[in-house]
This record gives sequence, structure tokens and C-alpha cells, in this order.
Amino acid sequence: MEALPVLFHRYSYLRRKPVCEHFGICGGCKWQNLSYPQQLSYKQKQVIDNFIRIGKLDIPEVSPIIPSDQEFFYRNKLEFTFSNSRWLTREEIESGADFDRRALGFHIPEMFDKVLDIKKCWLQKDPSNAIRDAIKQFALENTLLFYDLRNQQGFLRNLIIRTAGNSELMVILSFFSENKLLRTKTLELYIG
Repeated sequence: MEALPVLFHRYSYLRRKPVCEHFGICGGCKWQNLSYPQQLSYKQKQVIDNFIRIGKLDIPEVSPIIPSDQEFFYRNKLEFTFSNSRWLTREEIESGADFDRRALGFHIPEMFDKVLDIKKCWLQKDPSNAIRDAIKQFALENTLLFYDLRNQQGFLRNLIIRTAGNSELMVILSFFSENKLLRTKTLELYIG
């Protein structure tokens, strides 16, 4: 069981507004409400603590983390999951409205069968977002079955997008069920 905050008397002076609309639900960028230098500081403290307190190791002085030139769009690979049971926010549930539950996104932390439908991800540079959105739109328009994580059935399973430094892309579309005709038709329709 988890508790939810009902009132914040005052936010920490270290806190900043996260840029990602999915922050706090997705789990991919758990530190985005801190400035980048503060993220590095706390991550370094966590690593040292793991060695000393948990590992009971006597370690030499640790050099500071070398910061990346990029705070965002630094990943070269992302894996998205198709799901027929997307995560609904508290507001969506309380509205009582019916929602399209098909999603293409990331698993909710500690919930294997719930996937957050991602609108924009700040981890991988474009055209990653455009590719993900286009493939999802194509799947919706062609009524392709999104994967059912609980019952382990469906057609579309995963989408992996890998970007290289020279702007080359690799897109891997993973199918759960073997349907050669539908798979071939899907790829032909999408690729053109």
C-alpha cells in the first residue's frame, strides 16, 4: 500500500519543475525535479552509500561524476511496449469516462501489466518520438491488436528504436503471435 501526499507546506528550494509531462508516473526520469548538478550530487552520494553502508567496503576517495553535455535526449536505445490496458491517471478514473486503453509506451514501475502511453520522451533525440507516434497511429488505423500482458496474446508486442551518432536509425518491431500474412502486410503498408 502506498500513501499519497495531500498537502505540501513548502517545496524544497532544490526542487524545479520537470520538463516531462509524464514525470512522477513513468519512472524513466526519477530525478527530473532537481537541477542537473543536484542530480549528479545525489546520484554520487547514493553510489558511495551503496559501497560503504550496504557493501561494507572501504573504498578510496571517489572522483566527482563527469557530467554529460546533454541533460536530455542522451539515450541511444529505447524499448516501448504495446498494451491493450494502458495506465489511467487518477483524474481519468474519477471522470468515469471511457478511454481507448491501447498504449505504446513504458511500463509503470512495479506494475508489469500497466503501460503508460507516452506522448513525448525526453530520453532519446528525434526522430524517436515521431517514429513511435507514427507506428502507434498506423496500428490504430489498421486495427492491429495490441499485446495483452496478462493473457499473453495479441499481435504487436514491442518497438525498439536505436539511434547512432551518425544519424542512422534501427527500428525493431516485435510481434507476439506469428501471422506471416498480417506481419508482411503490416510492414508493406507501413514501409510503403
